[in-house]
Amino acid sequence: MHGPCGELDPHCPCMRQGNCTKHFPKKFNDRTTFDSDGFPIYKRRNTSTQVKKNGANLDNRYVVPYNRDLLVKYDAHINVELCNYSRSVKYLFKYVHKGSDRATATIESTKTGAENDEIKKYLDCRYISAIEACWRIFKFDIHYRKPAVERLPFHLEGQNTIIFEEEKRAESVISRPDIKKIKFTEWFKANKRYDDARELTYSDFPTHWVWNAKDKTWNRRQSGKAVGRIYFAHPASGERFYMRILLNFVKGSTSFESIRTINGDKYKNYRDACYALGLLDDDKEWNDCLVEAALWAIENELRHLFVTILIHCQVSDSRKNNCEILSKDIISLQRKRFQLKNLQLTEKQVEAYTLFEIETILLKMGKSLKDIDGMPLLDSVLLRDVRNRMLNEELDYDKEELKILHDKSFALLNDCQKSACDAIITSVENEQGRLFFINGHGGTGKTFL
Repeated sequence: MHGPCGELDPHCPCMRQGNCTKHFPKKFNDRTTFDSDGFPIYKRRNTSTQVKKNGANLDNRYVVPYNRDLLVKYDAHINVELCNYSRSVKYLFKYVHKGSDRATATIESTKTGAENDEIKKYLDCRYISAIEACWRIFKFDIHYRKPAVERLPFHLEGQNTIIFEEEKRAESVISRPDIKKIKFTEWFKANKRYDDARELTYSDFPTHWVWNAKDKTWNRRQSGKAVGRIYFAHPASGERFYMRILLNFVKGSTSFESIRTINGDKYKNYRDACYALGLLDDDKEWNDCLVEAALWAIENELRHLFVTILIHCQVSDSRKNNCEILSKDIISLQRKRFQLKNLQLTEKQVEAYTLFEIETILLKMGKSLKDIDGMPLLDSVLLRDVRNRMLNEELDYDKEELKILHDKSFALLNDCQKSACDAIITSVENEQGRLFFINGHGGTGKTFL
């Protein structure tokens, strides 16, 4: 049971600005549904059953979501949810790969005359919880991948990466016979030797071929599955970026020149080859870059990438087809900022706040939306309306619940109340702007009306 909090205990640790940060108490529901963001709204029946906690009576609205079978089996509070939205999956990957937990430890001396060195007495430590410690003691799997992912390096001609020990001399490193044998160059050789290998692009090659790290050769795949993932290239990296685009489309390349050979015509650089293949018409390259990055990057990273493209690349139509990709988390950001779980924004307000986030990133780089041709400017009126907390609270209602309440209340109106209600609604719907004054003795139903 969560809490008690809210009016039952305003000093509960979960309270902030008069509201529960965990959004308790929840609303009663007859069945489990999903909201617009894909998060579950659990069934909470109004059974009138209550339990006492810290002197307060709590009902189903305060029950923390749980999985009954796992709770009973392990005697611990456990809940399982399905990640059915890409943003949830991205969050999980970001959380798993964020690194170990950290803790700041303080060393204090009981001696009054001891030297107080604030730098030395604070230690940045790695924190291992009891759960993680047990997991590692029992040698359970830390992670696994399915299917296997084959990382595929690539490089411009004569610019392959060489890794060697620090004490090695440059001459001995260069003289190694296999110094130039890497996955990328051996892909060229496999295409020369085998006809069926030429039917695959570089990214699809691991689906039918396996890399032998010991012999540094590609062998035919006998079993198992794997997918290829070409190393990322930044849009500002020039020819390397255009080569990566071509490697996703060109098949059977046997040399660096053949990659930029399109329909028998050899182009002097990879950028021209991309244009000849129809990959860079207008801003297609930048839009494809954002669409590809949207498969794995979170929205804040996508906005930083978008700003990088605006500043360092030639973009003809900067606002085309990008707003939806860059604004997927805007509503959730504002809900957290204003502590309003059901906050709704119009399409124009979402666009305005997306531009505000982009402008914030641009200012850090010494630029502004005013410096980018074709980019819309910030609408200060929309932003001011969104930041108006009183207005947001008035809009933060469950319309379906209010409709049910309205229908029940409307049926209870007496003749005089109904006459006044009809007159007021008629004035609002026809925009007559009439002024009404409701007068009556106490208890006659003015507040109810």
